[in-house]
Amino acid sequence: MSVIRKENGYNFDYTLITGLEDLGLRYYCHKYVLLKKQYDLNFEIPQESLPKGVTITEEMARKNRRLILRAIVQVKDPNRFSMVDRSSNGSKSQTIPYASGYNGVHTLVFENQLLEPKVRTVLVDDYVPWIKEYGIDRDSWLLTDVDNYMRGNPYFKKLVPEETKKVEPPKEVKITEKEAGRLVDRLRELKNSKPEGK
Repeated sequence: MSVIRKENGYNFDYTLITGLEDLGLRYYCHKYVLLKKQYDLNFEIPQESLPKGVTITEEMARKNRRLILRAIVQVKDPNRFSMVDRSSNGSKSQTIPYASGYNGVHTLVFENQLLEPKVRTVLVDDYVPWIKEYGIDRDSWLLTDVDNYMRGNPYFKKLVPEETKKVEPPKEVKITEKEAGRLVDRLRELKNSKPEGK
C-alpha cells in the first residue's frame, strides 16, 4: 500500500490476510499477486505507463512490498479543530463535529511510507524479521486523520459499497504461519521473475 491513496487500487482489488493482528499488522494483498494472470490489470496499469523494461508482474510485486507505519497519537487541547480545503486557499473550511461530551482529547493518525531495503540481508519465512529490515523515512510523515473526521482514511483510492452489487465484495483469508511463509516465498518468486517476453 501507498500513503498516497490514488496510487492504490479499489477495495475489491485486495484480499485482507487475517490472523496477523496480534503482530500489529494488517496485510492487504493485491489479488494479482495471489492469482497472477488470472486477474486482469490492464484497466489499472496500462503497459505504456510502466517504466521501460518493467512488466506488470514486476510492478505489482514492487507495490505489494510497500509498507506503511501508522501511528495513533492522542493530545489534549481545549480547542476544536477545523479542516481546510487547500485548493480553496483557505476560503473553505469545516469544523469537525464534536459530541456533547467533548473533553479536549484529540486523536491524530500519522503515517510513514517505510523505506524498503535495497539489499535483503536475510531470507525469512515470517513477517517480523522481514519488516525489521525496513527503515523510517523521517521526512515523509503525513497526518492522515484527525478525530476520525476522515473515518480512518481507508487506504484504497475508492471504496465501492457492497450494496451496489456491481463488484465482488472484499474477501478475507485467514492463514497459518506456515502459509504465511509460503506467501513470502511467492513474493520472492515475483521479485526475481524475469520480464515477460525475454
